[in-house]
Order: sequence, then structure tokens, then C-alpha cells
Amino acid sequence: MEPIEAPDTVLQEAVRVRELDKMTGQVETVSIQIGAEVQVGRLLIRAEACRSPESGVQHGTVAFLKIRDIKSPESLAFSGWMFAESPAISAMDHPRYDVWVLGCVEPGSETSGTSN
Repeated sequence: MEPIEAPDTVLQEAVRVRELDKMTGQVETVSIQIGAEVQVGRLLIRAEACRSPESGVQHGTVAFLKIRDIKSPESLAFSGWMFAESPAISAMDHPRYDVWVLGCVEPGSETSGTSN
């Protein structure tokens, strides 16, 4: 039996994430330029990297995020790789918010976020 090989991935310009406020039920989707940080609700989300297969499919897409809650900015709510295909593998543990990766944004697509 041969091991499953990870798909070849390409570093992309931005990541698209979705945030759920579990208190209000509001959902927000944002695209964040790599190296930028945006505020979504009480969360500051910084995109460090996003990699996806060359074919543009979601399978194999991963993003490295750093997330802080502005109520406690001295500590990270999450820092690590999130997997678009399986968000539960590496999920943020926060009492109010869920954040998950939808995919990478390819060059030429519209993005938001300011560099910090």
C-alpha cells in the first residue's frame, strides 16, 4: 500500500475566510491579503500564507492565520494552519466566534485588508 501524497500547492496572494458570531448568528466573509490584518467583529485576523493546488480546487488548500480578540490583544486566540477541506482538524477555540478558511484568492481577484 502506497502512502497518499499531498497535492502540489502554490502560494497565493490572499485568503478568503468566513467568521461566525455565535451570539448573534451573523456570518461575514472577507478576503485578506497575505501579510495584512483585518478586523472582523472583535477579531483581528492576520493572514500569513495561503497555499492551494494549481488546479484551483479546494482540496489541499491550507492557510496560516494569526487571530487575536481585541478584548485580550496580548494573547493569540489562534495561530497555525487551517485546512479548507477539514476545518475541524485545526480549529480556533473561542467562546463567541468560529473562523474557517474557504480558500485562497488567486492573483487578480478582489481582496481587502491593510498591512500592519
